[in-house]
Amino acid sequence: MRQRVREIINRELADAQAKTEKSWYWGNVGPTVRSAAEGAWAVVESIPPADDPVADLRSLVLALQERRAEVRTSLFDEDGYGLATYHMIIRDVLALYRAAGGSDLNDETDED
Repeated sequence: MRQRVREIINRELADAQAKTEKSWYWGNVGPTVRSAAEGAWAVVESIPPADDPVADLRSLVLALQERRAEVRTSLFDEDGYGLATYHMIIRDVLALYRAAGGSDLNDETDED
């Protein structure tokens, strides 16, 4: 499961690179997305893997949600692109968690 989480974050890093390469259009969005994705990567790497995939994904979702709350109150992301990056990562990790059998977590990214 950790590999799948890394793939989710790598997708955001690739998006950041694409936006950086087209900075004439995106401005400073690429570095902001990259910073958020790297921050998410650091969160994932800081959590020791659990033997149970559901428990592991649960801990990752909770830690990523906590980090997103910190980003929301920071000044580095005034346009919200970093926050949106966390939203997408959390949404996809939460989907993995639910697909693995987890059911007790909700998020603001859930569709009604």
